[in-house]
Amino acid sequence: MSERVHAEVELEGGGWCWWYVCGECHGAVNYQADECKHCHALLSWDGFDLPKKKKIYTGEHTEPAE
Repeated sequence: MSERVHAEVELEGGGWCWWYVCGECHGAVNYQADECKHCHALLSWDGFDLPKKKKIYTGEHTEPAE
């Protein structure tokens, strides 16, 4: 069994339209995808400052109210 290829995600496009592509096959990839659906390379998003998931207040208490 061969090892899986690792690829950096790249940004392509111009003007008003930009999209993410696999660095190995240059096929379009979904935002934050782990694997390219075209060549099955493992994707690395290290070059992009991805937004952090914010904690959302749900109104739940961690301790019972007195």
